[in-house]
Amino acid sequence: MAKAPARPRSHRPRRPPRHKHPDYDLNVFINCPFDPAYEELFRAMVFTVYACGFIPQSAKGISNQNRRFERIIELIGESRYSLHDLCRSIPGQAPRNNMPLELGVFIGCWRFGTAYDYDKEYLILDKDATSYNQHTSDIKADDVEFHENNPALLIERVRDWLASRAFRNATYRIPGADILVERYARFQQDGPALAAEYELRFARLKFPEYCTVVNDWRQAQEADYQKELAILAAYQEKLAKLAEQPKEPATPPPLSPATNSH
Repeated sequence: MAKAPARPRSHRPRRPPRHKHPDYDLNVFINCPFDPAYEELFRAMVFTVYACGFIPQSAKGISNQNRRFERIIELIGESRYSLHDLCRSIPGQAPRNNMPLELGVFIGCWRFGTAYDYDKEYLILDKDATSYNQHTSDIKADDVEFHENNPALLIERVRDWLASRAFRNATYRIPGADILVERYARFQQDGPALAAEYELRFARLKFPEYCTVVNDWRQAQEADYQKELAILAAYQEKLAKLAEQPKEPATPPPLSPATNSH
């Protein structure tokens, strides 16, 4: 029986082996617009990812423009989770194709990647349902949430999705959305002073600088919280010791001498 002809060998270089990133299960790749009008939403999203115990990853942290897309692919490969905001894909206007492209890369990595890539999960975000239904068809069955260009709504949507991820550390406290909105408002008030410690302007922080300021603020808040817990624990211990002390029997009041009625 004649042998089948050998398949021609590809001249493409063999793909280098991939290794699971140490923070893979905590990394969240953020795929969103980078225009100035979206900056407030982007900052709220980064703050929320940190507040939920995860690590945000973004193309904004890429300094070498010559290999930008290659680095984006690497970030997608290093992240188990991803947030994709398609709110700039507006019918009738010049489309912003970066976001759908990066969403497609993430889905392709999940579908055709290594064994651990099968655990990838993603959330699609958009401004409203009307816009989403007009420019999206093949992925309508996927998770999608709407934020109406409102940072508070975006914080709630991202927080609720991350809080329900299977791998999440169950011992890590994730506050409710209303609490996170309040904390983000406080952070915006405290942020300029923290940025000034690095001789930076809060409004002009680059992505890595903004992440540093967010972490500094969160660590300071956590330190204050631990101090309050220590004070409360010491007070409760003091009350417990007082409760354990034997109580002295109550001495009856002295009897008054009987009065002579005569």
